[in-house]
Amino acid sequence: MKLKDLRNINSNLELAKVDFSETENIYTSNYWDGAISGIIKYQNRLFWFEMIQENEDWKAGDWHRRFAIVKLSIEQTEKEFQVHEDFQRYVGTHFDGKPLKSPPKLEEGKIDEFYEKHGEYVKSKPFEDNEVIAWMEN
Repeated sequence: MKLKDLRNINSNLELAKVDFSETENIYTSNYWDGAISGIIKYQNRLFWFEMIQENEDWKAGDWHRRFAIVKLSIEQTEKEFQVHEDFQRYVGTHFDGKPLKSPPKLEEGKIDEFYEKHGEYVKSKPFEDNEVIAWMEN
């Protein structure tokens, strides 16, 4: 199943559910009151994770986010790490989980350079046609 086909589906019975604790956050790419997307390690492989649903029943005490675990090609993975390295360089490391290598030195005062260089890519939802292998909740 492709990521674009999975959005807003109430049942994920066709896909395996992964326990969140089985994954390792490498970095978060998008954040709003919690992680929305980024790179995780699962079963010693790197995957994209992306929020596909959010249950916001605060009164019932039932708040959770559901994420798709998405396969990336080698080229997509390389591009993601290039973009993230620039994020570390121009914005910071505050969204890093367990980095795979040391980040570049922060060039303070250059946040705009990151968004000028990668803004369109970051907004583009580049993995909509990628295969989803499983889902998880947090």
